[in-house]
Amino acid sequence: GLYSENLYMCSLSNMESWNNTGRGFYFGGYSTSINAKRCWAGGDAAYPSGGNQSDGWHIEDTVYSVFESCSSDWNNGIGWLLQNVNGISLIGCGSESNKKEGFVAETTAAAAAINSVSGLKFTSCFGYNNSQLTVDGYANFLRITTAASRPAKVTVDTAVSLLTASTVKDYVFAGTSGAIDIYEINNNITGTVTSSGTVTRHIL
Repeated sequence: GLYSENLYMCSLSNMESWNNTGRGFYFGGYSTSINAKRCWAGGDAAYPSGGNQSDGWHIEDTVYSVFESCSSDWNNGIGWLLQNVNGISLIGCGSESNKKEGFVAETTAAAAAINSVSGLKFTSCFGYNNSQLTVDGYANFLRITTAASRPAKVTVDTAVSLLTASTVKDYVFAGTSGAIDIYEINNNITGTVTSSGTVTRHIL
């Protein structure tokens, strides 16, 4: 779909990236000051009729950027994959009917410019009917994973996770290498939580 590296001071609006053999949107290298509004990765049906073969959104090594009213539906991978990001806000974004997780935040051993997840905030975001590949195999809403002793700090505020018969797991936290802190504010997330390693949930 749309592939970019070292992007800065860029606005995207009213774009759809669907039916690609890879990702819908990719931001990497070291990107800053991105504003995306009303952009859609995927479609109304699974790949190849709508969604992308891989993840809907792949955002890595990106700082101080905002994604607003964007969606990721019916992709064969993860709805939103956010790796080694700082100061990123997702506002009113959705993730529906993806084969794997709705949203994933993770640190990786390969990080270069950014060596943590920090200042990542989900505000009024929505997850529905994800984990299509395996019943309850993936988080309908959010998975956080750490690597190489690099921490992750994430805030989830007024989010909604609607579960179906195929998805009963809202959260998966894997802090076995790098501590996870998740700050939760007034969310409608009622499914099960899988947690391992060093994980602290701050219910605010």
